[in-house]
Amino acid sequence: MYQMKKKKKIFYLLENLKKEIPEIREWSIGRQIKETGKDCDLAEVGSFDDPESLERFRKHPAHIKVRDMLTPIGSWTVVDYEY
Repeated sequence: MYQMKKKKKIFYLLENLKKEIPEIREWSIGRQIKETGKDCDLAEVGSFDDPESLERFRKHPAHIKVRDMLTPIGSWTVVDYEY
């Protein structure tokens, strides 16, 4: 039960990062809707104007707070790319 409440709080904080961090140009959070047998609960996609904006996002206290909440309960893969 505690773990579920923590996950809900993390989802909420992730969904609201765009409101708190001006460097985020676009932000999308998606929750897993179908059981796949893989250990994936969500995906997040963000767009930034340039690498410097991405770096400021990474160092922003709101992002660090969510990251630190995720660290003990999950794992993730990060892909940074330019288009």
